Amino acid sequence: MNRNRIICIGAVNLDRTYHVSKAVSIHEAAICQSFSQSWGGKGLNQVVALCCAGEDPIFYAKVDKRDYESLCSFLQNKGISCGNITKIDSFTNHGVIQMMEDGGTAILGAANPEVSFSKKELENILKELGQGDVLVLQNEIEDVPYIIARAKAAGCTICLNPSPICGKLDAWPLELTDYLIVNEAEGRKITGKERQEEILLEFRRKYPDTAVVLTLGSDGSIYQKGSMQLVQSGYPAESIDTLAAGDTFFGYFISALHQGEGISHALDIASKAAAIVVGRRGAAEIIPVKEEVN
Repeated sequence: MNRNRIICIGAVNLDRTYHVSKAVSIHEAAICQSFSQSWGGKGLNQVVALCCAGEDPIFYAKVDKRDYESLCSFLQNKGISCGNITKIDSFTNHGVIQMMEDGGTAILGAANPEVSFSKKELENILKELGQGDVLVLQNEIEDVPYIIARAKAAGCTICLNPSPICGKLDAWPLELTDYLIVNEAEGRKITGKERQEEILLEFRRKYPDTAVVLTLGSDGSIYQKGSMQLVQSGYPAESIDTLAAGDTFFGYFISALHQGEGISHALDIASKAAAIVVGRRGAAEIIPVKEEVN
């Protein structure tokens, strides 16, 4: 991976977390044990993880103008520029999160299509990308397939976490991605297969030139490209909150490769960072810096 810029085109969430003994079911009502509000969203989490791992990522996102100052303050405290954050006259994406005592979550997302970029806005962003730039993407904005195709034509390295899984991903040009990072549940939905071996075999069949990382929670992760596989064990951790673990893994993994480290080291440091995160409550604000992970 060339040592050029890392750019993320994504979204932010102003997450609202309700701590409960169990998730509320249909026809039920309950009083939560406590409530908290914090910045999150896959785009923001991954950008923060990249920054904590030692990168200087460029972040394109949109936010309600009423939340702009709060977001900029948060980004600046993390050492991330808010120069590419756009204000909108509509609500910020947010998640309504039921957090169980064992760290499990039940999440209702409120997605605002106005946080996505128009084709004209995307063209203005994409024309700045060039050979060797690393583009980080998720599935929280519209037109991701278009972004992938245009960025690949410009010579970018495409790193995709296609979460949350919604829409027809089978129509996406996933074969153009360089790194595809998914958890086991996402792997099942994309491939239609159930067992780990079947999931990885289907990814290899459909996307032979794409490096796939299948994350397995406490069981670690598996890296696959072509016929090569590397297995990474998980690190023991008390699971309090799994909300930002996958995004932290993603950011640290991509950063390690960007800094010239090998796949084994990238998997290892990403696993360590994710293990720290699951022992904390929160999202973007609790991602550890590299010195702590080491």
